[in-house]
Amino acid sequence: MVELLLVLALAGLMMWAGVQGLARLGEKTAFKNSLRAVQGGLRQARTLALSERARVAFEARGGSFQLKKNGEPYGKSYKMPERAAVKAEGEILFYPKGDSSGGTVLVISPEGKEYPIEVDGLTGFAKLKE
Repeated sequence: MVELLLVLALAGLMMWAGVQGLARLGEKTAFKNSLRAVQGGLRQARTLALSERARVAFEARGGSFQLKKNGEPYGKSYKMPERAAVKAEGEILFYPKGDSSGGTVLVISPEGKEYPIEVDGLTGFAKLKE
């Protein structure tokens, strides 16, 4: 009888640890997806500026980012996962010739780690800085 109780207690402990691991894995996956979304938003801003021959701004505030075409909001605002943030010093502007104002966008994980994405002023390309 004691052995059965011990086996049940160990099984319960193992199930609890597995659930905790899955929760952290889901949170990490959501953050990685939002990091890719920020990079995608920067690429979309550059592509839109080139194709529409317009000035496009990437604006990041707290838990979301938005594109603006000629000063007007363009598309929908992207909201970051809970406890994650995205920020930039001012707007990053993309111009019709493919260049940009340049700058850095910081994507902050729920743990507080910062992932800088640098936008090159000459080419307008965005790259995650390791």
